Amino acid sequence: MSKYDSRKQQLIIASSRVLATNHGASLSEIAAQIGVGRATLQRYFPKRQDLLREIALGALREIDIALDAVLRTDLSPEESLQMMFELLAPIGDRYSYLVTYPDLMEFAEVASAYDRQLDRLNGFVLELKQKEVFSPDIPTAWIVQTIDLLIWGAWYAVDSGSVARNDAAQLAARTLIRGLGR
Repeated sequence: MSKYDSRKQQLIIASSRVLATNHGASLSEIAAQIGVGRATLQRYFPKRQDLLREIALGALREIDIALDAVLRTDLSPEESLQMMFELLAPIGDRYSYLVTYPDLMEFAEVASAYDRQLDRLNGFVLELKQKEVFSPDIPTAWIVQTIDLLIWGAWYAVDSGSVARNDAAQLAARTLIRGLGR
């Protein structure tokens, strides 16, 4: 990876953290919060929409890699869910940004990749329902949305210091499978 690409990736990651909690942040606000000048940010992303698109496409690539790994394993359903959370929780800020920022779907390649991933996740959940991990009377869409929330929640809990990084994935998987009861 070139120095330019490496710096661009650093800016994407830092910017996504700002945008995860403030969707409306301007390039100036983002630059100030990540400790760079606006001119630096604009050198890589001339318009705010360019930055949004790059964050979304980068997150989608990372999610594809994680889903590929999870769906190609011979792990138990519980272990595969924990693996999914282990791989996706560290990018929870960027992942949640895809789910909660509807303007990203204006980019055809983002919308297409997101729909494809949603289909894959729906298929994974249906497979887990057949294996009786999830109750058949719970709508698949509800389970998928719960997974989305738990990915972001695991990231946020680690980022805020309320949960240890090593515990977040296990807690998310356990919450999804068993709920919060005893």
